[in-house]
Amino acid sequence: MKVAALALLFLFSTVIAQPPAEYTIGGLFEFTITDSETGEVFIAPDETLAIYTGYRLAVEDLNADARVLPNTKILPEAHDTQGTVAGALSGLVDGDANGLRVMVGPSYSDQSLIAAVASGVYDILLVSHTSSASSLSDSALYPLFARAVAPDTFQARIMVDIIDYYFEQTDEDNWREVGIICTADDYGVGGAKDFIDRATNRTIETVAFQQFLVGATDVEVEVRELRNSESRVFISYMVAADYQTMIIEADKQEIVGDFYVWICSDGCATEASFVDSETDKFRKRFETLSLGYMGVLPQGGTGELYEKYLDRWVNLDPDVYFGAGPGTEPPLFSLLAYESTYAAALAVQSQFDQGNFQPNGTVLYQSILANEFTTLTGLFKLEANGDRRASYQVVNLYPDRKFRQTFLWDVNNFLVPVAPTRFHDGTTTIPDLDVREEFDYWSCHDKEAGTDVTGKLINLETPDGDDVDFIKGKYECDQFIDCHNMSDEGYQCTPSFIIAFIIVGIITGIVILVSCLVIPIILVFGICVRRHRIFLSGTVFLVILALSAIFGFISTYTWYGKPHVVSCNFQLWLFGLSATSLACALFAKNFRLWRSTAATSFVRKYFTKSDTKGASSPIPPELEFFIYFALLMLFPLLVIILWTAISTPTAEMVDVDGDDHYICNTGGVTGEPGGTVFFFILVGYCGFLLFGSLFISFLVRHVPRPFMDKRLMSISVFNLTFLSAVVIPVFFVLRYISPFAAWLVRTLAIIYGFGSTLYIHMIPKLVGLFLIDRLQPNQGDGTGAGPALRPGGGELDPSMSASNTQSVG
Repeated sequence: MKVAALALLFLFSTVIAQPPAEYTIGGLFEFTITDSETGEVFIAPDETLAIYTGYRLAVEDLNADARVLPNTKILPEAHDTQGTVAGALSGLVDGDANGLRVMVGPSYSDQSLIAAVASGVYDILLVSHTSSASSLSDSALYPLFARAVAPDTFQARIMVDIIDYYFEQTDEDNWREVGIICTADDYGVGGAKDFIDRATNRTIETVAFQQFLVGATDVEVEVRELRNSESRVFISYMVAADYQTMIIEADKQEIVGDFYVWICSDGCATEASFVDSETDKFRKRFETLSLGYMGVLPQGGTGELYEKYLDRWVNLDPDVYFGAGPGTEPPLFSLLAYESTYAAALAVQSQFDQGNFQPNGTVLYQSILANEFTTLTGLFKLEANGDRRASYQVVNLYPDRKFRQTFLWDVNNFLVPVAPTRFHDGTTTIPDLDVREEFDYWSCHDKEAGTDVTGKLINLETPDGDDVDFIKGKYECDQFIDCHNMSDEGYQCTPSFIIAFIIVGIITGIVILVSCLVIPIILVFGICVRRHRIFLSGTVFLVILALSAIFGFISTYTWYGKPHVVSCNFQLWLFGLSATSLACALFAKNFRLWRSTAATSFVRKYFTKSDTKGASSPIPPELEFFIYFALLMLFPLLVIILWTAISTPTAEMVDVDGDDHYICNTGGVTGEPGGTVFFFILVGYCGFLLFGSLFISFLVRHVPRPFMDKRLMSISVFNLTFLSAVVIPVFFVLRYISPFAAWLVRTLAIIYGFGSTLYIHMIPKLVGLFLIDRLQPNQGDGTGAGPALRPGGGELDPSMSASNTQSVG
């Protein structure tokens, strides 16, 4: 009996001591994804399904490798987590029910935070391929949790190293002002806080920190805070689906572009960020917005093992092996799932080698910590808390829309550049982050508009400079001339000052030329070959009238082009003197006519020295008129001199409706409103003279004289009075509302005022002289030239417009 019992015991122990023919390594993967808002479940994108393919290929390779579990076949058992925490926990429970003691997964940190606690309870080793939350490093809370990636604390460290690297390259402080946005889960918040802690130690300032709920569809407020921070460097901690929502909003708020830098965590630094999670369709817009961004990922495939794996990957049937096949590359997370499965199998083999053919999770955890082997992404070695020893890569989305590794990072060598980084503009030029608010400008020299997107390449000048080139874009077509060549108000504008200057300038030039021709006619037929129609109207009066008109016309050119101190003073002197001389000449002529015909006894006694009403003065009529004119001109001349000395016209920047414009303004001692005061003094003086002329015309209305100019004088004075009363207030209203309209009204008023006054007097005389008299010599008792004069106070020849008396009117 004892011998039989011993035999049975030996047989039983021999059976137990044999490795099992099959051993199952479970997996927690996403075959479907659950919409966090609607609860709708849809098929996961190919890049996510490729993670399972990596797990599956590892199982196939383990079974084909005679060095690993040679007498045991590895069986896969994958559970669909549907991308949720509940799904991951449910898969773990199901695995325990099926007797599993090691499982690969879950994929997401929020899943692992719950499943890793449960694995300790169920005594199951969890080997996550992608969960990187730093809180998972707590081996006391998660005693049976290992992972094929380093914690996010290393991602934060690498991101800080990247920022320091480019700061050293550029010495630009904006690299040290960072905005952070993340999802409000442990992965996002934990990673962001790790970054902030490390950044603070490196004197990198976090100027904005925003977070939003996982699966949120409206992140406008959070992104707006990033924009308001004026940061140019942004860190994002989130997974692909949330990244898509965020980057679209960032583009709307214009913080994606050539002068911004985006650095993404491993959750969004993959091609999954460009695939619509709902439709599983590639979205080129996501990819285009992401061009040039940098992502921190665990070290990707490298070495001979990876090259063989890649050759195998591209030859797989995509209908059988999801995400694989021709024209594809194995995603990083698929490689990590492969490695996690291999590491789990080696831990099982370690226990089998020790004779433990039914290892629990606790001993498997000890075995996996002791593993060290070279695999697809390099050395696989875990720290004492189950974290993989850090080895990272920095990837960069190139213009060809492919991810390229640009930096390598490990704990021994830190950040090592391996390829040039191409930024959002597609070049390797490090973006200038010292970018101010972009602005539009106008180039006076180039005569074209532009936009300085950097806010600093173009040095804006104020229009008061000597040779202004770049001015604010809003100065173009604003009806204020700010460029010396007037290009800012050129042909592209409506209305265009240049076109108006050409048209009105030509008209003014013709008027000046015609007016200049009048002077020799006046001199010839008023002095040399006298004709009554000219000399009896007063040769000096007509010459002064013509000169006043000519200088009045010329004064309009002082308002052409960009204002200048010289032109502003010429406006005063040319227009001021010509306008007042016109009024003085009209008043002087009427006053001399009144004095010679209807003056009071006081006038006769002290001015004519005669006791006979209407007797001639001992002073020649022309000289008498000129004396009156000269005396009348003394006051406006004095006013203009004082105006120039005290309230000197100048050109300066003046605020007009919130914008500074370079215009003629009052300077000198008084400044504004000194110029306005002097202006209305002259207006009042001219108004006094014009009203005085009208009054004198009324007094001499019954004086019968041949060739009398009373009617023409009255028409001229009334015309000027009415014109001034209308134009002056209209101009003051328009000068800031519509400078072009104000200029046009003033210019046309000047041309009309001087032109009408001169030609009202000259046209009837010239018509009579050339067409009626045909330049015939005088007849009758008058000396000089002209038609016959009728003695006494008879009716006038309708064709005549000059008086024939002993005193010239």
